[in-house]
Amino acid sequence: MKILVYSLGLPPFRRGGLVNYSVDLAEQLTTAGNEVIFVYPGEMPLKRNINLSFEKRKVVYDFHCYEMLNPLPVSLTFGNSIDASPFYEQRDKAEIRKFIREVSPDIVHIHTIMGLPKEFLEVLKEENIKTVFTTHDYYGLCPKMLTPDPLEKLKSSQCSYDCMLCSVGPSLRKIGLMQSHTYQTFKELKVVKYLREKQRKKVTDNLNTFQFNDEQAEKRYQLRRYYLEMFELIDLYHFNSTVAKSVFKQYLPNIKGNVLPLVEKGLHKTNITKDITGQVVIGFLGGVSEKKGFTQIKQVTNKLTQQGLKFKLLCAGSASNDQFFKKTNVSNLGIIPRSEIKNFYQQIDILVVPSQWHETFGLVVLEALANNTPVICSDWVGAKDILPANLVFSSEQGLFDILNNFIRSTTVREKFFKEVKNINCEDSFNNHMKEIIKTFY
Repeated sequence: MKILVYSLGLPPFRRGGLVNYSVDLAEQLTTAGNEVIFVYPGEMPLKRNINLSFEKRKVVYDFHCYEMLNPLPVSLTFGNSIDASPFYEQRDKAEIRKFIREVSPDIVHIHTIMGLPKEFLEVLKEENIKTVFTTHDYYGLCPKMLTPDPLEKLKSSQCSYDCMLCSVGPSLRKIGLMQSHTYQTFKELKVVKYLREKQRKKVTDNLNTFQFNDEQAEKRYQLRRYYLEMFELIDLYHFNSTVAKSVFKQYLPNIKGNVLPLVEKGLHKTNITKDITGQVVIGFLGGVSEKKGFTQIKQVTNKLTQQGLKFKLLCAGSASNDQFFKKTNVSNLGIIPRSEIKNFYQQIDILVVPSQWHETFGLVVLEALANNTPVICSDWVGAKDILPANLVFSSEQGLFDILNNFIRSTTVREKFFKEVKNINCEDSFNNHMKEIIKTFY
């Protein structure tokens, strides 16, 4: 089978669960004897035009790889520019059709619509090539489109945590720089990392403050319509959780698809054992944002401390210098490499995933289970599908109650450890790939 995969890019330039999963799946499909063509959005020209081109790149993987030149802007998690019109600019179909006919895929598996022009999907539809979309996030969906007067709502940048469109992101010029080969070379420099974190903070600060004029709001409305039209061109959806399915179905009730939880390649059950008699160490893995539930974990930690309970909170996944990390029973490991994640789980007794957005899945839940570590999550997290109900909470009080009992009672801890060991979730990436082929291809 010949499979075209469209994703954000390749490590280390692009990173995160979406990137890792799409690359791992492409590799596994290739190993299984399929021919895989991996396509990602690349450089934008200095002068805007309507022509796309596809340049083959040498990579360390066995699959073929093409950089799509002159894609639409890729905003990542930074939000859209004030002028949204470049995000839905027309692209000429001629080069798209030429490329598609040259590689001649049997199936096209899309992992994001960032950078992808609608004309690409239209050509696939015209050429009768089946498309599959994996719901890694909600980029392209905006809750304001479900309201009676979305245009009026779009005059404000304030929106829900699910929305990746409303916050004010970098200018088109900055986005062009971030998609350039030059940026790829210098991305890991300290000064560049500092500027990137500054931009993320700027996005957060602008979320509740920026007001758009009528023309700007109209363009942002057109962009959301553009994305909904793109989603309607997809043949089949791979929902990675019931949470993701319910969110997408609100916007697109007629789309077809199936739920299949994600699997992380190379992740298998370990023999890590926990000492349930010592001081409890709670783990939190993620950024210091409201979206990730950092505020909630801070408040619950403070309440538990006020109860006189002796425990520690170990955080990882962020380089932030938040004052909270200066508390005597709180510490932060910062951003840790994927190769060292097992060491983090060896140090903690329970992982908390308190996300406050409709997280499509949540790979950290899989990681915790693989390391025999009890994990509790909010009911916003898609990975709740693989957890028993008593490990899922729906409020700050619910989180407090679970942790309070866990810290106070070795019996509760022992019960949680037994439950984790008995959870039977798929850990074979090869089996997962076979299920992808059977269910979606």
